[in-house]
Amino acid sequence: MNLRHFAGLSAAMEPWKTQIEKNKHKARRDFAGIASGAKNPYFNSDGLAEIMNNSMMSCPVAQFDEQGYPMRWKDSWKPALFSEYFAHVDLALNRDAAGFAVGHFDKKRALVIIDLAIEIRATQEKDINFGRIRSIIFYMRQLGFRIGCVSYDGWQSVDSRQILESKGIHAEYLSIDKNMEPYDTFLSFVNLKQFDTYNNPVLLTESRGLEMLDGRKVDHGPLGSKNVTDATAGVCFWMAEKMGESKPAHRVISNVRPVRAVVIKHSI
Repeated sequence: MNLRHFAGLSAAMEPWKTQIEKNKHKARRDFAGIASGAKNPYFNSDGLAEIMNNSMMSCPVAQFDEQGYPMRWKDSWKPALFSEYFAHVDLALNRDAAGFAVGHFDKKRALVIIDLAIEIRATQEKDINFGRIRSIIFYMRQLGFRIGCVSYDGWQSVDSRQILESKGIHAEYLSIDKNMEPYDTFLSFVNLKQFDTYNNPVLLTESRGLEMLDGRKVDHGPLGSKNVTDATAGVCFWMAEKMGESKPAHRVISNVRPVRAVVIKHSI
């Protein structure tokens, strides 16, 4: 290859290096057109594992029941000062499991914090109880947490959203499967080390099993699940959207769709 051509290509790519570093899988998909029809690992789980291993956080739940609902909370479970909290609930279509995550933005450290990310499972005797999931939100508000938004992904969520709205809690529908932005935002936060959460084996295991399907959808393998990663991605999406820390970039290369830039700035 002509070295002058190589130098020119390198210079042309310079403005996009940050975008590529944030989300290498997305860059392969958007810039190089790679992935059609193939199953590719989506997540760099080593990056998430490193964050968890270095985190000073711990799970705020002291005891879970057999389905995964919180039974007893730690005394340290208190709202961060002046912080707004966002939650997402992923309701599995077959009703065998649900994911729940809640988080906030730490302005001092400029980090997206996932305070809680759990999987709730149905048993032979007990189905998923959506009322008990809502009770987590109500308990948080009772403790003084300021709830900015609770979103649901699932056709069963209409009743829950109406109940939350009737109690003065903003609720919305957010499809994780039909929209790449939640996962791309989640991945960008992790890759940029602007993310923190406690050591969470379920979240880590699910992230390691995520695959890119047809270059446009994140899914789990045949034996895996993604309830907790879906819930976490939903929280990341709302923090980026509601707090105004990210904006879609309106720059297009050739026929490539615009790249979503996620940048967190330290507060002064």
